[in-house]
Amino acid sequence: MILIVSNERDSASDLFVESLKKRDLSFQRLNTDVLMTDASFNIGVGVGSVNHLTQYGRDIDLNKIDSVWYRRPVLPKLKINSVVEKKFAERESLATMDALWVSLVDKFWVSSPYAIKDASSKFQQLLVAEELGFNIPETLITNDVDKVSEFFESCHGLMLYKSVTTGHLSSVSAKTQLMTYSRKIEATDLSKMVLVKNCPGMFQKYIEKEHEIRATVIGEKVFSAKIDSQKYPEKRVDWRKGRYIKEIFSVIEIPRSLEIMLVNFMRRFGLQFGAFDLIADKKGNFVFLECNPNGEWAWVEDCTKMPMTNALIDLLINKSC
Repeated sequence: MILIVSNERDSASDLFVESLKKRDLSFQRLNTDVLMTDASFNIGVGVGSVNHLTQYGRDIDLNKIDSVWYRRPVLPKLKINSVVEKKFAERESLATMDALWVSLVDKFWVSSPYAIKDASSKFQQLLVAEELGFNIPETLITNDVDKVSEFFESCHGLMLYKSVTTGHLSSVSAKTQLMTYSRKIEATDLSKMVLVKNCPGMFQKYIEKEHEIRATVIGEKVFSAKIDSQKYPEKRVDWRKGRYIKEIFSVIEIPRSLEIMLVNFMRRFGLQFGAFDLIADKKGNFVFLECNPNGEWAWVEDCTKMPMTNALIDLLINKSC
C-alpha cells in the first residue's frame, strides 16, 4: 500500500490520487494539516502492535504501508487561543509527526524527510555539484555590505541576488502568497545593500542564458523540459516572474553524461526525487543552479505530456525506476 503524506490543498496529490484509482492501486492519503482536528493516531514501543491512524473516519494500518510519498506535509491546524500554549502544541505536533515518520523508517520513501532536509541547503548543493563536475555560478553568501560591492566589481557588474532559502514569505491574507524572485543587481542598487546587514543574501555571477532547463529526476529516470525564458523580458532573470505562459515549456533531450551527473547528485543525498534548475548558456555549457528535493512537477507534465506521474507511481510500487 502507498501512503501519500500531503495536505488538503495540494492539487498535485489530487491528480496523483486519480492516477492511482485508474490503475486500481491501494493507497491512503494523510493530510497533516488536519492531523490534530480530523484524525487520531497511536504509535508505540513495547506495547504491542498499535501503529494505527484514523482520518476522516478511515482506518490506516501503518503496518500495512509498503511505500511513502512524502509530498507536501504542513504544520497541523490547532484550535488553541493562547499564544504560549499554541507554540508549545506546535512543537509537540512537529515532534509527533517526526515520530510517525520514524515508525515508518523501514518503508520505501520518495523521499525520506531526513534526506530532503539534508539536501535543502543551496550552499551544500553547490559544493556537492562542483565536486561532481557540474559548472556552477560563482557564489557569495554574506551580510557584509563591502563584500557585496567587491563581489559586484569582480563580476564586472553582472551579479544576481537570490534568497538563501525558498524565498516564500508569510501571506498577508489567505488569498495571497508572497515570494522573492531572483534579481539582477545594477550599480544603482548597491546603495541599498545595507539591508543585508540584518538579512543575509546569496549573490551569484549573472550568466547570460540561451534557455533554461527543468530536469525532474524520479528514481533514475530524467524528464527534461526546456524553458524559453529569454523570449519574454520579465522572465529573463527569473522565469517564474510575471504571467504564466505555458508555451515556453517543451521537451528537450540533454546529454546522457549530464543525466548521469544528476542521478549521482541524487544518490549523494539519498534522494528518490529531485527537481533541478539548470542554465544552458550562450556558449553551450550547462550550469547547475539548484535542486528542489521536493519540488513541483505536475505543471511540467501538464505542459510537456511527459509521463511523470506514472514514473512516480512505478517507483513507489517497484521501489526502483
